[in-house]
Formats: sequence, structure tokens, C-alpha cells
Amino acid sequence: MVMPCIGARVKGVPAKETFLVDQTPPASGFLLGNVASTDKGAVTLRFPCGHVEEDDDAITVCEVMDINEKLLFSVHRAGSDESVENLMKHGGYQDLNPLMNVVHRPPGLGPMLREASIVRDPKGVIIGMLATDRTEPQSDLLSELTFGQAKGLSMILEAQPASYSGYAARPRFAGQAAAMTVEGVPMYAWFTFFAPGGGRVDAGWLFPNGGRGFRNSMIYLHGPEGLEPQRAYDYRLEGPTPLSVNDTYDAASHFPWMFTVREARGDYKGPMPGTSPTLIQKITGPFKAILGDFVPRAPAGGTEAGVAYGDTIDTGKEGKPSTHWSWIKENFNRNCKCEKEACAICPNHQGDEGGRCSTAPPRLIHHEVTIAQGMDAGLVVMAAFCPGLLNAEYFSAEQIRSEAKYGH
Repeated sequence: MVMPCIGARVKGVPAKETFLVDQTPPASGFLLGNVASTDKGAVTLRFPCGHVEEDDDAITVCEVMDINEKLLFSVHRAGSDESVENLMKHGGYQDLNPLMNVVHRPPGLGPMLREASIVRDPKGVIIGMLATDRTEPQSDLLSELTFGQAKGLSMILEAQPASYSGYAARPRFAGQAAAMTVEGVPMYAWFTFFAPGGGRVDAGWLFPNGGRGFRNSMIYLHGPEGLEPQRAYDYRLEGPTPLSVNDTYDAASHFPWMFTVREARGDYKGPMPGTSPTLIQKITGPFKAILGDFVPRAPAGGTEAGVAYGDTIDTGKEGKPSTHWSWIKENFNRNCKCEKEACAICPNHQGDEGGRCSTAPPRLIHHEVTIAQGMDAGLVVMAAFCPGLLNAEYFSAEQIRSEAKYGH
């Protein structure tokens, strides 16, 4: 049994009943072909895995099902790669003490970039892929060079435009060349999910819940000349979802969030995907993004053309407890209570008190996404994984805030 997620709905979210507008199916067909086709009407899909732990190195299988719990396809979300070999490749260095077999992280290096996340049909055949467009990990140097609350400001300045791209096993247009081959299957570029605000949901202490510009992204489609200049859809994170029925995490970086997708109609004046911003744009761009200057606005008197509505549901099942634990009391693991007895979830508590597992583990929250008739459901679902993956390319908001407070 699934239930609507209590507390998930936030002020300003449009009503689903009047938001979705029927679309004309694309002449090129859908990204995943006939999988989850909307040719005959709107479809509703359910899937987990909105939240991404930046230090989770395991591949996570995220099954996408219809409302009858029939498996349609799955996204095999790639884990992080914080291996010694990868650190050395990106400037890591051996400890000067020859007796210590330790490789140190180079200054200013953010989380390692993930390999591609693979989309498979129920038989395990690859049908799509998601991959970051970064070539190097995000720089965290400003955060390391600043102290106190200035670290929060550095979070804003470091969040530069970023994107993830989606690929399919079928071309989007005639004559399209394959971008790469994975497991013997040609992959064709279909869309680029572009976050002009950098993809970091939490914008620091000045805007602890992200600022509306940081929540807005765009979807561009690939055409014969490359990225089509006019964005196709506006993707908006509407609000966070409680991860526990008894307590909520800080909204900042914890997914799944509610989201909406609209057909692009408003004017947009801001950085474009695939271009390098000037120095002044690097400085002013993040602030403009937070304040909403890059948010595409609908024409005066125009109506919104909603193509997908991302709600959330409480599955009634227990979710995976967070393994994050900080010795700073304000940032303790919400699945633990401070008592004398330690547990496996909270092994690194430092101080007079130990950690004990709470008797109330978090509930498992899934996305429930309704896609309008004629809209590409495969594209919407794959795009829904991009905010979490982009956000995981930064160190967590909890870690940045704790370091800012204590000057570490």
C-alpha cells in the first residue's frame, strides 16, 4: 500500500488536475521507444532513488514501475569512485611518512565524478544512459580557504553552470551519429539537463533552502546541429519531502523533492550550456541564479503548459538509515539518539555520549510522476535523476555547514 507523503506538498505548487496539458507526440518517437508510451494517454510512474549520498560507492538499482507495480525499466545509478587510484589520478599524494600507507586528497578537490548511470529494460538490456558533462571534479578550494560563515558564501560562488546528458539506444533524428558505444550498444545523445545555478540545491547559509533560481533547470534537446538553441522544457524543484514520519532532515540536499516540468515558453537570459562564462559572470552568475534572474518566465497573460508532475508517496516501508554521523551535536545522524550504547550506524561518535539506533527508522519515499499524453515519459524519468546526481558533485551541505561553524 502506498500513501501520499504527508508534508511533501509546498506552497505555490500548481494543482496536478489542471496543470498537465496534452502534447503532440514527437515525430521522432520517444527516447525509450514504446516503453511507458504516452501515445494513448497520460501515464503515472513510481520509482525511488532521489537522494544520492556523495560517498556511496555502490551501484544502486532504481526500478521504475507503473501504478500496477509492473516493472518497465530500471536506472542503475552509478556509485562514487573515491578509490586511491582515482585520487592519485586527480592529484592525490602519498603521505610523507613512509610508514603510513595513506593517500591524501589534494586541496580544493570535490567529490570524484561518477561513471555513467545505465538504463536497462526488464531483461537487463541497455536502453539508455545518464552521464555528467563535467570533465573534472567540482572545485572546493574557496571553502577550504575561507573560515566561519564565509564558507557559506563560498558555496554560492563555487556553484557554476553544470549539466548532465541523457542518451538512448535509438537515434533522436535521422543520420545521427552514435556518441559512444556501451556494452556493444550504440548510445545516441537525446537531451542535456542544464542547471544554470550549478545544480547545488543548498546555496549556503544565506539561502539555506536553495533560492528559487537554484531550483530551476532546463532541458535542451539534441538536433543535427548539436544542442537545439531553444530549450525544450523548464524543470523546477518545487519543495523537499520529509524522509521520516517522526522527523525531517534539513531540506537542503535531501531528495526526493516534488518537481514540475513545463513546456518552455518564457524568455531566458543567462548562461548557455556548453559555453564558458566570463570572470564577471562567474562572480555574479550564482547570485543571479539564487535571486531568480535566470528563471524563465511565462509570457504576460500566458498559460503554463505542464507536461509532467512529480509528486511523492510514502510506501509504508522502512527506508535505509543514513550513515552520516557528525560529532557536532547539531548535525547528528537523525536515525540515532545520543545515549551510552554505540551501534553500527553511529560508530564514530566522539565525546562522552555514544550513539544508539532510533526505534523509528526513516520511511521509504518514492517519486510518483504523472506524464501528460504525448510527452516523453522516458525523458522525464531520466531527467528526474539529474538533480540528485548534480547535487552529489558537491560535498554535502551538512559537511560544509559544520566546517563553517567550527572553522575546520
